[in-house]
Amino acid sequence: MTPLTLGTTGAAIALALGASLAHAQTFLIDLGPTTISSVDATTESPDSNGSTWNNFAPGQFVRLVDTTGAISASTNPLGIGLGATTPLGASGGTNNGLTNPDANFLGDFAIATATQDYIFRFDDGAGAPENLELEVSSLDPTLAYNVRVFGSRVASENRETLYTVTGGNGAQTTNIVTGGPNIGSNGMSFGNDNVIGEVLGVTPTVAGTISVDMTVLQGAFVYLNVLEISVAQPVDIAFTSQPEGQVIDAGGTLVLSATVEATPPGVSLQWERDGIAVADDMRISGATTDTLTVAQAELADVGVYRLVASSQGVVETSDEAIVGVRGSPLGIADFDNNGALAFFDVVAFLDAFDAAGG
Repeated sequence: MTPLTLGTTGAAIALALGASLAHAQTFLIDLGPTTISSVDATTESPDSNGSTWNNFAPGQFVRLVDTTGAISASTNPLGIGLGATTPLGASGGTNNGLTNPDANFLGDFAIATATQDYIFRFDDGAGAPENLELEVSSLDPTLAYNVRVFGSRVASENRETLYTVTGGNGAQTTNIVTGGPNIGSNGMSFGNDNVIGEVLGVTPTVAGTISVDMTVLQGAFVYLNVLEISVAQPVDIAFTSQPEGQVIDAGGTLVLSATVEATPPGVSLQWERDGIAVADDMRISGATTDTLTVAQAELADVGVYRLVASSQGVVETSDEAIVGVRGSPLGIADFDNNGALAFFDVVAFLDAFDAAGG
């Protein structure tokens, strides 16, 4: 393969790319028609949050810029590409999608010109399922990407879209009920106004591509109003303190704790006993926190415990802590477990010994 040679312009672009990768790049895409009834339907940049948007309509292929307007982290000097590999339609009105997005629910997606229109595909259910597929190309294969999707359509019947994101590390899915009665944040909306689907830690194929495929779960239409692609920050999870094994008395309280530091924050935690996830109940609390508490300990609580920390597909486990539970504070000598050593313990032990053929 002939090495790629950059001229002055290419070198400047590469330099800009190196600088931009100092932070995790994010790319916002408004999907829908460019005009509706001869009126511009694109999202202007910068928006009210100061972010730059990309606009994508049927028949287009666009090169993405990030929210600062910088060229995207890509194997192509022109940036990441976005195109469709299947036919698609675009909304014909601005009142069919979400016209009054709330930033409390949608954050940076809450820009009306982006949420009020969409791309779609109709599936009549008569033959092979119709899908709508987008392909993101020229991605850097050494990076991982997060994908977030938002779909909304005012509809009186339930409509649900399955979004499948496929890269070099396989396929991951998320789904959104895009339309239907009582699905909104106020319990009355006929269109989605508060749910964003996400797939994290997607690596590109060797060709530098990630596909976003939409199929019907309910209804006959799939929708996509807003797409976000971001470079995933490298995940680092470390245990700075470990759980310690212990032996406690029956009826006592078991407390296991560990300290986890993670970059980026937002790590998920789960305690396990003998490799099985522990669940909170009337006696157990903190099963998904850094401190596990088991009240009224009993023999069933004996086992090997560990804390599992995970984020964006990266999993780390703590050291194992062996937990024992004594039948009574006096141990095995208190044969009848009444909390006192007496002649009756000796008699009970000898009876059991004889019964066992000792």
